[in-house]
Amino acid sequence: MTYNIVSFDGGGVCGTFSIQLFRRILKERSGLLHAIDLFAGTSTGGLIALALAQGVHPDDIMRLYETKTQQIFARGFFKKVFGNLCGSKYGSDGLIKVAYDTFGNATLDDLHAHVVVPAFNLKEEGTPNDPSWRCEFFNNFSGSPFLKDKIADVAIRTASAPTYFPSYQGYIDGGVVANDPSLAAVAMAVSQGFKLEDIRVLSIGTGGQIRYIDGKEITWGIAGWIKPLVNVFMGGQSITVDALTGYMLQNRYRRLCPIIPDIEMDDVSKVPTLIALADQVDIKPVTGWLDAEVFGRVSDLTAR
Repeated sequence: MTYNIVSFDGGGVCGTFSIQLFRRILKERSGLLHAIDLFAGTSTGGLIALALAQGVHPDDIMRLYETKTQQIFARGFFKKVFGNLCGSKYGSDGLIKVAYDTFGNATLDDLHAHVVVPAFNLKEEGTPNDPSWRCEFFNNFSGSPFLKDKIADVAIRTASAPTYFPSYQGYIDGGVVANDPSLAAVAMAVSQGFKLEDIRVLSIGTGGQIRYIDGKEITWGIAGWIKPLVNVFMGGQSITVDALTGYMLQNRYRRLCPIIPDIEMDDVSKVPTLIALADQVDIKPVTGWLDAEVFGRVSDLTAR
């Protein structure tokens, strides 16, 4: 019996691309949704993972991206005039409202499937022998200290991207350390006693975007590096996780993150474009992998 994980990257409105890819896969292999044991997600991917684990239909998640992203990425008059040099680009009000409208006051213990959702903890609770900064992997496995945490709060914590949103309850976006949470999900599953050889991971990205920095000797200071460094950190982390997860799982791992045009994570006008781009992706290699590694190894799962 396999232990099946689906993982979703962070990437703001580019989560539209991820959920549309997932919807297309489900149309081809409808039994997949019932075969998933663990949903993992960071930032926008965390919202997707939590919603799926709560039983929200993927079509309804897509409607959230189509109708609520403008509310999440809304700027008041002050921020429009003065920008975000002295504060976050957006306030948290829209993100908080959408999260609570979606999840209500339900807790992680109320979810129908297991989840792993990273967020970075900034709270000053450490000692000299216990540093205060750490990554929390919110989960609902038996005995987890997070079972009574509200789903909405976890969604907001993981999505509070620095410079875009204020921190929330002492947390910032899990993407600063785990933008692709695939490896974290595998580690959590192994820690719960599942055998590595039984684990299967489908990792869905928010679209690989071609970014490079020209020149053999970059001499920038803080001002030059401040914008590209965020992309370097998050993109580099995802590349590393992809490589390491592939080494560990071999053919039991599949990554779906095709190259798309460069789209800013808060450009809500690109939601229709992201849907169209996802519709152009060839998903046959993924459905073929699912047939071989998931459906072909679960004798009591016949729906496709």
